[in-house]
Amino acid sequence: MTSERLEQLEKQGIIKYISGGEYRLKRPLTVLIHSTVINNLIDIYRSNYEEGGILEGTVVDNGEILITEFHPVKNKAVNSYSYTPNTAEWERTIKTITDKGNLPFAVHTHPTQLGFSSYDSKREMFYIKPSRPDINIARDGITPYFKFPECIFVADNRYKNGFALNFFTGYIFPKSIYALTGMQLFSGSAAVLAVYAKKYGIAALLTGLYFREEFRRPKYTVDLDGSYRISLSY
Repeated sequence: MTSERLEQLEKQGIIKYISGGEYRLKRPLTVLIHSTVINNLIDIYRSNYEEGGILEGTVVDNGEILITEFHPVKNKAVNSYSYTPNTAEWERTIKTITDKGNLPFAVHTHPTQLGFSSYDSKREMFYIKPSRPDINIARDGITPYFKFPECIFVADNRYKNGFALNFFTGYIFPKSIYALTGMQLFSGSAAVLAVYAKKYGIAALLTGLYFREEFRRPKYTVDLDGSYRISLSY
């Protein structure tokens, strides 16, 4: 991606420069995944094997990231419970997207039926939780300069819309769908200590900070046309 395009995305408030050539997404943020992309993901979904690829996002006039393309990348893993994309195809796809000035987001599916009762009988929200390796990969980013969130997708009739997806990390989304943020862990623990120390005013401020972080969690909604909207407030 050219330096001019990076500067333009900064001015639009989509990304922010951190250090060492690293960029991250910036709040407030809305990501809209078009219904055709949801259907593409449903089509490639296998309940007993992970699949994945790259979501391609463009920035539209209102500052939203609109995802209208899904680029599948073959999984070369032998086992059914990990996603190891073909390296050459993966890098070529990312380059094609960024050369156009667009934004790449890694996505992979999680199976729900591996033939093990201890796994197959989990509650539905378990299957959209990232594993520890998923989280580590998402923190590293899929390009040298973009540390963007990644996405897990599952198609299953147990979910309200027949599918569910979850963005994680990129230092803007929680590392897991129910995980407390770093600020919540700090403010919650500090509030308890403040109560023990009878610093009730400080405890109240810290409690407010805890619930402010809860309010800032991503909101997932389905638009009338079937598109999926993910919103992050300030």
